[in-house]
Amino acid sequence: MTIGSWKRNLLPGAILAAALLASAPAFAGGMKVDPGKWEIHSIARMSMMPTPRESTSTQCVRESEMKPGEFLDDADGCRVSDVVAEKTRMAWKLVCESGGGRMDGNAEFHSTGSTMKGRMTLNMKHGGMDMTMVRIFDGRRVGDCD
Repeated sequence: MTIGSWKRNLLPGAILAAALLASAPAFAGGMKVDPGKWEIHSIARMSMMPTPRESTSTQCVRESEMKPGEFLDDADGCRVSDVVAEKTRMAWKLVCESGGGRMDGNAEFHSTGSTMKGRMTLNMKHGGMDMTMVRIFDGRRVGDCD
């Protein structure tokens, strides 16, 4: 996976938000959320992108916990560390190295059960270029799953 593909895969809010809501059996416990249909709005600011990129996605959350961890399970060369998974908060760090590039970052999310807010910061280095992306998430339960 190259830095370019990381950028393509991490920028779309729907892809990342859906991945963040996936369960990760490698980590015990998780941040409590109310199962149902969730709407997640995100704003991404990137050092090489003059205009912030906003997206909103809706997905069905069937589990009562959000767990960090395997949201990058298809990304070769990535590892997650320093995982904190509590009732109202989750956080982690990640490092990915592939194709001569490196990405590292951290994330922290907070939940009331029916709402969640989060921030993810990613630093990418490839071919002498340094890029930073900060993504802010704001989500809420909007009803039952279809």
